Amino acid sequence: MKQNGFNLLPKETFEKREKARVKLDRVSIVSAVFPLIAVLVWIVFILISSFIRRDIAGINQEIRSVEDEIASYKLLQDRKALLVLKTRALTEIVTLDVNPENFFTIVQTAIENSGRDTEIISYGRETTGAFFIAAHADNAASVADITRIFRNTDKLEAIQLTNVSDVEDQDRILFTLVFTILD
Repeated sequence: MKQNGFNLLPKETFEKREKARVKLDRVSIVSAVFPLIAVLVWIVFILISSFIRRDIAGINQEIRSVEDEIASYKLLQDRKALLVLKTRALTEIVTLDVNPENFFTIVQTAIENSGRDTEIISYGRETTGAFFIAAHADNAASVADITRIFRNTDKLEAIQLTNVSDVEDQDRILFTLVFTILD
């Protein structure tokens, strides 16, 4: 018996069916390979991050050990810095260093030129590098004459009369002159 009918679907050719099957196979392969590639990339990222974390931890440990070593030298650094500061403070004084013979000669000459009865009690040098003498004089006029003679001496500068006091039991005047000596 023969059936009369017709097929509304177009007939597929063998080539079309083969192309569709190959395309489906490719899609299947790609859909299977992509997750595998993603898993491999994820594993690589995890390995890299673990190596980086380990390296960062090692670097941080090295930094801590260097900082501890630097901290152990802190006391020494403070001492050295203090020495440097003191040395720099003394630089100006050392450059102003004067031969002691010149100092005594200048002072003795100035006292002798005053023609007054003056007794030198002490000589010294201040931390600023300036020299000073402490002396007794008979009266205020003698102190003024000695100060004037020191001011007129070419080898001295910055002369200051810093202390004047009356010594009652000796009936004399104690005074202190501060000055710097020029080379």
